[in-house]
Amino acid sequence: MGCSFTYGNGLNYNEIFSTQLSDYIHHPVYNLGLDGACIKESLYIMRHPEILNQLVQNKNQINYVIYTFIDQHFQRLYSDMCRKPEPNFTADKNYTYLKYKETKFSFYRSLTYYYINNYFAFSINYNPVKLFNLYVKELNREIKKQFKNNNKETKLVLLIYRNDNNLIEQGFDELKQNGIIVIDIKNLVKEDLTNLEYTTNDKFHPNAKAWQVIVPALAKELNL
Repeated sequence: MGCSFTYGNGLNYNEIFSTQLSDYIHHPVYNLGLDGACIKESLYIMRHPEILNQLVQNKNQINYVIYTFIDQHFQRLYSDMCRKPEPNFTADKNYTYLKYKETKFSFYRSLTYYYINNYFAFSINYNPVKLFNLYVKELNREIKKQFKNNNKETKLVLLIYRNDNNLIEQGFDELKQNGIIVIDIKNLVKEDLTNLEYTTNDKFHPNAKAWQVIVPALAKELNL
């Protein structure tokens, strides 16, 4: 799960993360990444079985759900990127509770959200680490519900791909205490995968070579 990094922007089908991982471990891997998304969409999918069941055929065989994180996901939590403001969630003031909030489409509201949240995001309510961690914990709870008939407990893996501002590191201990596996790619492969050798022509997204480095190391780390 994740954004365009998971979806595979700029890559052929045989080059993307899920395909390379599936070929390497000889087990089905489902690609639920969405271009331009963040963890909002992942939680929305997991909370709506009618969507999830169309995307994942063998729910009782899911051992891991891997969410690939980049630091832009912080910003996207506070912005609807000029798109329909769904999926939309509301959190309480202490960042301890999150629920889905029904919304109606409004182009002007989306446009207003975009400008306010992108240019004035550092307001009194801006706490990306707490909000992101709340989403991760909620996603973990939903995974336990949706795959509860599995022979063994399905684990959520937070795969840190790009984290230039290092904010997410503040919340690692909290997530690990909730049984979430946190893997920083920098520590996993001991290489800088953000340089041009490992990026597509847009100089941002991972190319096939980057996943060729990550997949064997990740499979070993997770004992796949």
